[in-house]
Amino acid sequence: MNFLGNILQRLAQSPERVVLEELRQPGKVAFTAGQLLESVAAARAFFAAAGLRKGDRCALLAGNSASWTAVDLAATAEGLIVVPLYARQAPTELAVMLRDAQPRIVCCGDAALRESVRAAWTAAASGLDEVPALVLLEE
Repeated sequence: MNFLGNILQRLAQSPERVVLEELRQPGKVAFTAGQLLESVAAARAFFAAAGLRKGDRCALLAGNSASWTAVDLAATAEGLIVVPLYARQAPTELAVMLRDAQPRIVCCGDAALRESVRAAWTAAASGLDEVPALVLLEE
């Protein structure tokens, strides 16, 4: 069994165990192994429905969160190449990095980030560049 299989198996063995905590206002939010596995399964189903195939690139543009972790695990499980990007980067720089990475899909942490990347991409587009699918992590 590979490393990812080991991770998913250990999560399945202890579904009530808290495995992640996010710092939000007003405090920490805990996520169990079962909740993480449900999110991974939902993301895998989304990738399959979107027609993504092993070897396709998936850019992950969001801050650290349970959703980021689930999407990263799901993409890896589906054989996608994950391109993690720093969500605080300037949108114009993100657009350039995304053009270089050539992802089939970009998973964004929130709608404002998604729209800023879309606007930066189209402002610098050469007419041949097509904006990749920009989806929210929670979709």
